[in-house]
Amino acid sequence: MAEDKRTLIEMTNWKGIVGASFTTDKFDSYCQTLQWTAWRPSFIVLHNTAIPTLAQRPNGITQQHIQNFVSFYRDVQGWSSGPHLFVDDRQIWVFTPLTVPGTHSPSWNNVSLGVEMLGDYAQEAFDSGRGLLVRHNTEAALASLSTVLGLDPLTMRLHREDPLTTHACPGANVHKLEVIQEVQNLILARHPGEHAIPPAAGPGTAGEPAATPSTDGTGAKDEAGAGVPAATATAASPVTPAATSTPAASGAPDPSAAPAVAGTPVASGAPAPGPAPAAADPTPGP
Repeated sequence: MAEDKRTLIEMTNWKGIVGASFTTDKFDSYCQTLQWTAWRPSFIVLHNTAIPTLAQRPNGITQQHIQNFVSFYRDVQGWSSGPHLFVDDRQIWVFTPLTVPGTHSPSWNNVSLGVEMLGDYAQEAFDSGRGLLVRHNTEAALASLSTVLGLDPLTMRLHREDPLTTHACPGANVHKLEVIQEVQNLILARHPGEHAIPPAAGPGTAGEPAATPSTDGTGAKDEAGAGVPAATATAASPVTPAATSTPAASGAPDPSAAPAVAGTPVASGAPAPGPAPAAADPTPGP
């Protein structure tokens, strides 16, 4: 009875998700309908999923993947929320409601929005192919959020800049100042009559802090901000068949893959029972 009551309390702490996908234009319109009254973010933090990679999700993120993220964050990690957006090459998914704090970066959960980009941009291209499409959708989402919230794009931060993380997220191929410049350009294009925004300092990585390699195996984050060792991660069975997936080097689970069967014990750090388990990272960051 006590255990059932504790489970009920934990479930009621879950903030819920929106679970809807938008084109860039529809997302901009959606943002205009929101009101930040109880909580208002001060900036946006950019992430990549690392795992799943673009190769592991040839059709992007689906509604089933979104529900699997819920199971992972709520039931496996025990968090009250996840990141706010998942962006792929086709759409923008709203996960945690944009008007409440999410869980995505230990130092900044209570003061920022978390935007996850599908892909591993330590290895996958961010300036061509599907990675470029993810980039364009992300920049459009950042422009919409910056405009409606009155945020200066220059305040955007990369997950690796969080002093409490060891992640190299969102990957070395993501150059902060280039993204900021494109967001500024989009805002000016949408609102040409407004004052020009000072340009970000030159292309490339000038002025950016060096990426810090992960030292904890997965770089998993807990809701309070402490690192979660790889050995404590619980694996999950994949949704994408092995024939269409590219296994990653890590042995950690994919949070968008199907959760393990209830009641079946899973050895710490080992793949869950199920067909063709895919190697993956249990967190939205690398």
